[in-house]
Amino acid sequence: MMSRFVRASGLALCFLGVLHGADWPGFRAGPARSGIFNEPGLPAGLPPAGPSIHWRATLGTGFSGPAIAHGRVFVMDRLQGSGDFERILAFDEATGRPLWTNSYPCALKIGGGYENGPRAVPTVAGNLLFCQGAMGTLSCLDVLTGAVRWRHDYRSEYGSPVPIWGFAAAPLVYRNFVIAQVGSTNGACVVAFDRDTGRERWRALGDIAGYAAPVVVDVPRNPGNPDSVPASHSGPSIHLFRAPVRPELIVWTAGAIHGLDPNTGAILWDFPRKLAWDQATATPIWDAAHRLLICSSDREGTIALRLDGRAGTAETVWDRKTFSLLHGSAVLVGGYVYGLHHNGADRATCGEFRCVEAVTGDLKWATNSVTPLKLHTTAHVAYNSGNRVFYVNNEAGEVILGRCSPTGWVELGRGQIGGKSWSPAAYADKQVFHRAERQLVCAGLLP
Repeated sequence: MMSRFVRASGLALCFLGVLHGADWPGFRAGPARSGIFNEPGLPAGLPPAGPSIHWRATLGTGFSGPAIAHGRVFVMDRLQGSGDFERILAFDEATGRPLWTNSYPCALKIGGGYENGPRAVPTVAGNLLFCQGAMGTLSCLDVLTGAVRWRHDYRSEYGSPVPIWGFAAAPLVYRNFVIAQVGSTNGACVVAFDRDTGRERWRALGDIAGYAAPVVVDVPRNPGNPDSVPASHSGPSIHLFRAPVRPELIVWTAGAIHGLDPNTGAILWDFPRKLAWDQATATPIWDAAHRLLICSSDREGTIALRLDGRAGTAETVWDRKTFSLLHGSAVLVGGYVYGLHHNGADRATCGEFRCVEAVTGDLKWATNSVTPLKLHTTAHVAYNSGNRVFYVNNEAGEVILGRCSPTGWVELGRGQIGGKSWSPAAYADKQVFHRAERQLVCAGLLP
């Protein structure tokens, strides 16, 4: 099976709003990190008995979700015994048979009481696999053999302090760069490494690392021109601008939201955003139709910034508490954001599944049918443009299918696929891949 990364060309690959094909090569469905995928052959429902379990594999502890490419499933874990190790593992996608394991010593010493293992989802680009551990080890491996191509340690090489809950931002592949939140306050919070050699290509910022995965978005250089509006924006689409655009690397650190030139690391704009406990966790959402960057956090709610590719600015459009993300992920579909609300200051609403209008921040509806209402509950949301169905994997280990619109949520089916999980699921080859704390499960979505 050929990876989407292999099938697509380099630059276009980094900006497609929807992925095509069978793989799930990284966090939130790949380089666009939108949570939107395209598998038209999936039914708008589940088998009557629920998803059929194809295989299970035992893991060590951790929160790292799976990535799928080349007929393989990649994930990270922590194993304790004669020593304390982080591991990178590859399994056969069809059978769950272990293919290779790469391990390295790594004693977890972080705060928050969540020292159970790696957090970041692996990233696949061509024949290379990029993995970031909880203590700041960035590895580049051969996808077929697990052989190490290169490896960096943020603490020993850059003097990076470990964030309260460990390093969690999945590395991003852009052109020939691997971009990571290294977290050094000595001008290397963000570092771009050469994809093939691991050599540092540029560094930027002096912030403490956040937990949110970096993304690259295309910002129109002439926003006043109607031709700078995407060719199609009525729903999930590949955003093709007729006017020139500028790629901007969005990095949400502990203290601010930043726009950088992904080719050089030059700062284009900064927007201070101080958060309780530095919880810049949820991936920023890009609304290309309205040039809005939507960033959501637990206590502070959500801020929408309008980006101006010509002036190099970011201005507040709205800043409201109608929606808050903790460590789940939301999707933008048809001008509306759908995701699991969590504001720790208002515990009565923690766990509501909500719909918020992107251009105003207005709350359209909320339901408590997706997860129980409780503190620290979570769910990750994905959208299949091929059958117009939303897929939610919740903390209880369920996969839930439904349709969302500005008028409400309609559940189409749900089934149990594993144990408790805070990790994002992956959807590939008409299957769902679920990572519970100590188990990886592959389940079928066809009758």
